[in-house]
Amino acid sequence: MGTWDPDDKTCTLNMDLPDTCIDITDDDVTLKCDGHTIDGDGTGEGVIVDNQDGVSIQDFVLEDFQHGIFIEDSQDCEILNNTVGGSLSDHTDTAIFIDNTDGCTIRDNTVTFSVISIFLAGSDDNVINGNRLADTTDHCLLLTASDSNDIMENDIDRCGKTILTCSNSIGPESTAAGNGIHLINGSDNNIIIKNDSDFNADDGYEVDGTGNKVRKNDADFKSFRGFYIGDTSTQCKKYTGTGNVLEFSNVDCD
Repeated sequence: MGTWDPDDKTCTLNMDLPDTCIDITDDDVTLKCDGHTIDGDGTGEGVIVDNQDGVSIQDFVLEDFQHGIFIEDSQDCEILNNTVGGSLSDHTDTAIFIDNTDGCTIRDNTVTFSVISIFLAGSDDNVINGNRLADTTDHCLLLTASDSNDIMENDIDRCGKTILTCSNSIGPESTAAGNGIHLINGSDNNIIIKNDSDFNADDGYEVDGTGNKVRKNDADFKSFRGFYIGDTSTQCKKYTGTGNVLEFSNVDCD
């Protein structure tokens, strides 16, 4: 199944694992999958971290779980260079779910064919950087009651647009909804910088909450709105060169 290095608490998998859930029950564990696939049955979690600190999850391919990676009540974890999602006919629910967890880094992951790509609930001081998020049936990146997170240089496409017909094809007549980046329920003092959010069913960016900073982002106007800023205390700055698409935004970017 894999090798274990007790000195630095690193487990490296050396084979694919069907229908397997990995539950990390100690602090400061590094789990490396080396690109192997863990394939679920549409239920449960691929990797669980509950009340553990300093855990690092790297190089996984997680397919067809309800939640690909689920971390709760933890601190200072890493989610690095993983591929998480489902398929066109069988979506993962939430690919990466972070609940009541602070100080984590979520970087260089690829998430496709999920209901929500990355969901932070009650989680502060996290870094979400360099991820590729696409083809959801709802929002790609959703924060609720989460403060002081840095959201930087993510590539986000087709959020809320992967709605299936009975023949498991994308239905253009279907009513789709979903924002690229959506902050709700008092998500305050977050920084959203240099992201690219295009071709979404609703807004490229919908930001509610106070003291957020939205800077140097792009949004293709084929989204319903490029930007919707719900509070005038949020700072919105243009990107040098092309600038932001601001159709139907309720604040101006200077």
